[in-house]
Amino acid sequence: MTLALLAMLLQDTADDFMKFKKDSTWTYLEIEGAHRTTRILKYVGEEKGVVTLEASVRRDGEMKPPAPETMLWHVEKDIFSWSEKKKDGRVKPLFRFHKIGSKKGETWKVEDGEFKGDVTHAGTAEIKVPAGTYKEAIRLDLKGTDMTASSYLVPKVGLILVEMEAGGERWRLELTEFREAK
Repeated sequence: MTLALLAMLLQDTADDFMKFKKDSTWTYLEIEGAHRTTRILKYVGEEKGVVTLEASVRRDGEMKPPAPETMLWHVEKDIFSWSEKKKDGRVKPLFRFHKIGSKKGETWKVEDGEFKGDVTHAGTAEIKVPAGTYKEAIRLDLKGTDMTASSYLVPKVGLILVEMEAGGERWRLELTEFREAK
């Protein structure tokens, strides 16, 4: 009985990746070839299990203020997902990657967003990004027809790193700063 209770307490939940204080921010650096893009996500709120974030994007060399975008975090069929909400109200899936409560070695299919293939929970790893060093980052390995990727999630912080290779091209998204609102 005690081991079962301990296992339940150690299992991740959607709250580990979605429940933050209003105005918490994540700053990411996106690297694709020679291009650098800064993405800042600001937690706006949560309603009916869907988190709304205001996203601003500044590409290298741009002088004008970034145009705001709306991002959504949500769980669909037990899988933590990131989506973009278009101005016309449509929702475009971007990443569907972490099966809530999954354990090392489990594999599941993802068939929408920017990726189609299999995702495997590869356990935890110590990962260093500009925002800091995280000792228990959940590693998720994605394998598709033309693409491979590894992404790392940290409970109470969120996504800290994605490294992807597709068609000989490399893409990286790394957390440079996380500020939890007071």
